[in-house]
Amino acid sequence: MNTRVTSIVMSALTVATLASQSPPVRLDTLRVPIHTLGAIDGLMAAGRSYKIRFDGGLQFFPVLGPDYAENLPLRWRTVSVAVGDVGLVHGDPVQRQVGTMRFEYDFDGIVEAYDVLLDGVEQSFVLPTRPSVQGDLVVVGEITGKLVGDRTEGAHAPIQFRGPDGERIVEYGAATAIDANGDKYPMTSAFDGRHLELRLRAAALERAVFPLTVDPLIGADPVRNAGMTAVAAVPQPNPTDTNGISVYTRITSASDHDVFGVLTRPGFQVAGLAFADISTSYSSEKVAAGSFDFYDKILIAAERRQGFSTSLELYVHDVTNPAYRSGTSTVLNAANGEHFRNPVIGGTKGGPRVLVAYDYTEPGTGIVTIEGLRAWHDGTWLALPATIAAPSPFNHEREPAVTPYTSSNAGWVVAWAESHVGPGDIVGRNVFEPGGQNPTLGTIQPASASAIYSNVRVAGGAGRFVAMYNSSPTGIGFPGIRAQRFDWSLHGAIVRKSNRSILGGQLATSGGIAFDFATRSHWIAVYSINTGPLSSEVRAHRLGYQAATVDSTVIHQAATPFAPSIAFDGRPGNALFDIVFAELNSLDNAVMGQGYEYPSAVYDKVKYTTGCGATDDDTSDPTLSGSEFFRSRLLSHSGQPAALFFSRLPASLPLDIIGMPGCVLGVEPALVITWPATLMSSGAYEVSFPLPDAPLFASPFYTQWIWTSIGANPLGVVVNGAVAHQAL
Repeated sequence: MNTRVTSIVMSALTVATLASQSPPVRLDTLRVPIHTLGAIDGLMAAGRSYKIRFDGGLQFFPVLGPDYAENLPLRWRTVSVAVGDVGLVHGDPVQRQVGTMRFEYDFDGIVEAYDVLLDGVEQSFVLPTRPSVQGDLVVVGEITGKLVGDRTEGAHAPIQFRGPDGERIVEYGAATAIDANGDKYPMTSAFDGRHLELRLRAAALERAVFPLTVDPLIGADPVRNAGMTAVAAVPQPNPTDTNGISVYTRITSASDHDVFGVLTRPGFQVAGLAFADISTSYSSEKVAAGSFDFYDKILIAAERRQGFSTSLELYVHDVTNPAYRSGTSTVLNAANGEHFRNPVIGGTKGGPRVLVAYDYTEPGTGIVTIEGLRAWHDGTWLALPATIAAPSPFNHEREPAVTPYTSSNAGWVVAWAESHVGPGDIVGRNVFEPGGQNPTLGTIQPASASAIYSNVRVAGGAGRFVAMYNSSPTGIGFPGIRAQRFDWSLHGAIVRKSNRSILGGQLATSGGIAFDFATRSHWIAVYSINTGPLSSEVRAHRLGYQAATVDSTVIHQAATPFAPSIAFDGRPGNALFDIVFAELNSLDNAVMGQGYEYPSAVYDKVKYTTGCGATDDDTSDPTLSGSEFFRSRLLSHSGQPAALFFSRLPASLPLDIIGMPGCVLGVEPALVITWPATLMSSGAYEVSFPLPDAPLFASPFYTQWIWTSIGANPLGVVVNGAVAHQAL
């Protein structure tokens, strides 16, 4: 063999062997414009750490997180604006919205205004002309709510409002008066437990040039928390086109969750806020996202938990339109005792409708089943004619999972764990794209007396699937995350294949799983894991066709990342996966987006010998370990029989001696496997063989096409240039 050729080939293939990884991008950087979704909540808006309601004054709701049982709003109502002993405001103000981020109360020319900023609300009082009297300018507001403010005498300083344990929650900033020339005059702030007073001394008022603006800022101390995340993407070849939406819930308190949907371009470039559902009358704890690929549309399903019922909003948005809530919204309004909970969405690559599955509680009886509906890209929907799952023995919510996509009218697999409190099967049902379903359930993973299954996720297509789930011991043992590979044709019986450990012996939470429709062999599974008392990681595993781990990547390290979600992003070129997760640390909380890409080296083919055939035209798939259907194709040929040489070592052996002058054998003959080729309908010859994940095949290999070409040389056989590949 030729060692010089080997060393050159190896050096070319060992570059960039790890999965490429873009840096995380923060997604929760947008404000919710002033809007109303109903008469109950009225006009509302939101920043990164708060939401507000305009109800004749201002109600400020800081984002507290799940450790607080209820909201702790701070309400301001203007009592008076006066100079000396003369009041300047009388009667009820005229209310008006100015643009998308400003709201005003007009008291006969004196304007009380609120500007929605990212990290706080800027309150202002504008005096257009100099008052006819002299004295101190005094603004008094009545403060109500459960937060306790620090009692202070007049000082130019912020006032802190504290929670039940004395912790800082809201800060009413130090006020400043700014005149028409831009000159600033510090004001004093005082609080007596009920009334907050802002005062500008008469001497400063006398010097000021009007109009004069009083300008404090109301902000939340950064005690923030995000809950669950969901992500969906549609294929867009142009990197400047919007192609995805990242959806997350924000926990104002344990009883009040809000939903946000952020449009992104490839690489998580934030394009705008497409959707939000902020309310103080209901809570949106669970949210899901799915896509209509062919129509460039996204569906969001968000809970509305209110009292003894849970409604469900279905919102369709065109990703090419950045306008806020410009799509179509439908609400499944629940009766008393009725609940539509834990929604999941199975998207579609070519059809006009998606599947929404959910836990359903029947009013009156309290019976819990798993139901579903099909939603169309125009916002219409139709309930499935049959129940997906009858009540469990425990009559509890089972939090179903669904394959994120269907293709070629293949339908969806809905999967769930039968019990979250004891041993039970993981089961599923095939739901057909036209609305029917397989009449029998399939057992994806049989129950084990020593384990409890939970957090089921499922992905796949073309009859090939993986279920990912948490496995917790019923007694002494080790927790972990496992993957069950199974095949399930649309109308057939389930065929269980290998069961693999993704992670063992550590506390982790199954996040999401996505299927690569291009290779039909790979799944990307993401989860969060506790790595220490104050540290966690989000990790991604690439699974091969036998569900074994091919590679693993640390996506992010943080204090406490929540269970992430993942979507396959089917743009042309390298296979991409979008991952969204929430990060919590002692100072801040963020919702992050990050991409996962295959190793770039698997796309690099090094041709290291010269062919002697009439053509040298071949191509092959990316050399991804775990591919069951790796293909090499000879595109142009004589039409006579062809074969592919495969070897683990290269060579450079002239073939003149056997009647093939000018031809060079580029693979080590002692290790050659010869694969007969199939002539495809496209006119190309093709050979397909697996690159196993168990045992893992992750090393260089070498291929060379050989085919019959009568008259080309004395032997009548030619070869093309040999190609070096790196399986990863």
